Amino acid sequence: MRLPDDEWRAMQACLDKLPHRPLVVEIGCFEGGTTQKIAEYIWPRDGRIIAVDPHQGNTGWVETHKSLNGFMKGAGQMENVIPILGTSLTASKMRLKPDFVFIDGDHSYEGCQLDCRLWSKTTPVIAFHDTLDKPVWKAIQEEILSDKTWHCEQTNSLLVCTKKKRSPLTIIKLKTKRAYYMLRRKLWKLKTQQTKNPILKKSASKSTPAESSKSQQQDSSPAKTTTTSPAHTSTKQDNASTSETSSQQKKADFTRTHNTKTQSSPQQNTQRGKQKNEPFAF
Repeated sequence: MRLPDDEWRAMQACLDKLPHRPLVVEIGCFEGGTTQKIAEYIWPRDGRIIAVDPHQGNTGWVETHKSLNGFMKGAGQMENVIPILGTSLTASKMRLKPDFVFIDGDHSYEGCQLDCRLWSKTTPVIAFHDTLDKPVWKAIQEEILSDKTWHCEQTNSLLVCTKKKRSPLTIIKLKTKRAYYMLRRKLWKLKTQQTKNPILKKSASKSTPAESSKSQQQDSSPAKTTTTSPAHTSTKQDNASTSETSSQQKKADFTRTHNTKTQSSPQQNTQRGKQKNEPFAF
């Protein structure tokens, strides 16, 4: 199937915006008419196209054989065409990152919805064909048009959807806003912790009035020196005098007791003399 002239011009304008050596994925190529046209257009820029189609027609094996043979005779002969016999799901499992995706595959609501979900996250530009069909339009409206990040342009039955690029200023604004809200969240967490734990309310730098007065007294007090105050010296002298008097009293008491022991009565002396004069009895 070949595109009409107005749709092909819209397709060319879309292909011109692709970078050097673009990678294009086509979902639903049938006999390869559009595939061959895109491959010839991107050939000078070393572009490649991956053509995905299960080649299963409505009438069974005959339709499949005709579709596959027609594709291989035309677009299948080109060097920059990579055919894949399978569905859109099998191609998405290859983890490709195409620059452009052209979807003209399953025209049912479920099939088109699956195509939108599979390729809207991996490519910046998607072109849908046969969007005038109600099931196709419903799926695109729900998955693509409802998202404000896509810019869409309609040409006949071709809808080209391009992802909007964010300018550097918008990215900087988003980063600054995010940093502001992160800081605000941290401060809020600290406040909640302080309300839950009353101990955290008092910071380590703050102290009680008694402690502060003690610290001030310590700071205001002069450094320790060897010199002593006169009151201190007087107390020392008093202590020394009391110790001397106590020692003198002790000495006097000792001499008194010793004299009393040595001095005896006259009766005791006479008895001692008698004992000396008495003969020694055997």
